[in-house]
Amino acid sequence: MNFEDIENRYRSDVTDSHKRIFALAMQGLFEIEVGQTLPHEAAIDVIPAECNENMRNTIRQLVEGAAQEIDTIDEILRRNLTCKWSLERLGTVERSVMRLGTFIIRHRIWSSAAHVRDLAANCAVEYSGQNAHSLVKAVLDAVSRETQGEPAHKEQQS
Repeated sequence: MNFEDIENRYRSDVTDSHKRIFALAMQGLFEIEVGQTLPHEAAIDVIPAECNENMRNTIRQLVEGAAQEIDTIDEILRRNLTCKWSLERLGTVERSVMRLGTFIIRHRIWSSAAHVRDLAANCAVEYSGQNAHSLVKAVLDAVSRETQGEPAHKEQQS
């Protein structure tokens, strides 16, 4: 999916609110990194006009919150990536997806870490390709375990 394709950018075709919110917030984080956009401006830019106030607030909270905690989130991701991967080696989409997923899991914004992991993996596939699915799921699984106080088993990730 092309972020510049304005017809599809706002994901009006997606009826699942969590999936739509995740995709839009991920685009905001992507825009911050690639476009050097301020978090508040990126959040405003990705919110479609037809969004209700609750959805607007959630997207803003996710984009601005993840951007504010980027150093902490990146450290968590570095601890949970395999030795084959570094955060810097990841594509911007995968990095944005994992940052957003980590933020949501850390703050328990949505009830289930497994739900967040699945949303993130599906978003990564849609915007980056099938190869991103396994890595995103494995890393966010490890992040979830770490958040719950369990050891992250790096050797099990691929």
